[in-house]
Amino acid sequence: MHDPARPETTGRRQRHGSANRPTGMVGGRTAPVARVTAKIGGLLNLRWAKITPVGRIAIDAEDATIAAIGARGLRCEGCWYLNSTVTGGIFLDEAQIVGDHAFMQAPQMTTGNGGFYARNGFRCEGTVNLAFSTVGGPIVFDNAALISTGGKAFTGIGIRLTGDLRASPGAVFEGTVDLAGAEISGAVELSESRLTASGPEGALRLTRTVVQVA
Repeated sequence: MHDPARPETTGRRQRHGSANRPTGMVGGRTAPVARVTAKIGGLLNLRWAKITPVGRIAIDAEDATIAAIGARGLRCEGCWYLNSTVTGGIFLDEAQIVGDHAFMQAPQMTTGNGGFYARNGFRCEGTVNLAFSTVGGPIVFDNAALISTGGKAFTGIGIRLTGDLRASPGAVFEGTVDLAGAEISGAVELSESRLTASGPEGALRLTRTVVQVA
């Protein structure tokens, strides 16, 4: 049975606890927080923002279309739903996704050629789930920490990646890095990273993974 307190780590777009509307403290008042369900032709700029939800959901961007996301230094104290189309890149350097319900839920996401960057102090205290996503450009976790003890730190099951997957140097994954069934047109570079996992799937799962250097 699935634990509703943990994120979905497959490609299904199922939500858990969606009745908890994303609310948080803004200027001392309870208010809706960062719900994006529309088309944004420019940058979604969350740089150095702090989002503290009252419930589980901090950012809800499910089924949105966004040109690019800039979230350097963001502090997100809850879960982030990003089942979206991002025509440019996603930039999360130094961002912190932390708290009891911290994870990034983005299965079946589509990005353009801008890539997915979560580097230089990025920390997620839960799963980063990009299962069955299509990502143009690299996925980069240099000097990042993805912490999901007993679970999955990064889920890239069935991902279609045009570019490198890089987590070097200094990246830390506590939990399984799951790339089962992924198709990667680039290198997988994990040198000088640290992978530890206590779950049955091990630290690195590469079942039916295809890696072709372009």
